[in-house]
Amino acid sequence: NGPSEFDRLTVDGAASLGGSLIVALSGDAPPLGASFPILQAGQLVDTFDAFDFTRAALPAGLGWELTTQSNVVLLNVIEQSIFAADFDEDSDVDGFDLAAWQSGFGSVGANHGDGDADGDGAANGADFLTWQRQFGSSTPASTSSRFVPEPTTPELAFLAAGAIVALAVIRRLPNVGLGR
Repeated sequence: NGPSEFDRLTVDGAASLGGSLIVALSGDAPPLGASFPILQAGQLVDTFDAFDFTRAALPAGLGWELTTQSNVVLLNVIEQSIFAADFDEDSDVDGFDLAAWQSGFGSVGANHGDGDADGDGAANGADFLTWQRQFGSSTPASTSSRFVPEPTTPELAFLAAGAIVALAVIRRLPNVGLGR
């Protein structure tokens, strides 16, 4: 699904991937779930070294994902966190995101989950800077709060009755010496 006009490359034999994949949009941005088979080959060898999506900006909350299925390279429009440094995509930027960046640091063909905040296919210092700037950010839905239930009138009445009974029982007990 998605726009029907896009460049496709078909290779009869093996396609050795490498270098940078540069994606550019002309016209409207594709919708969530759009998928584009951009390369089909008899066999795919290696991966792209880097990705450049700067000329293919998508609306907030959407991002690009490059996947391979058998002998086809697909470019997919996926849901994405509003924070570029939310590498674990749990709607906040925290230490777990730093750990993802550290694990992917220096890798070739890195994706968002590897710590690539800017979509250039590399987890590097620029992505760490993005993490530093966004550290502590979260969406309202991800902000944890402790739920403390408010007592209702029947619960308060039950507690008050229990306190009155306890006082009545204590007053009726004889004083017992402590055996001095």
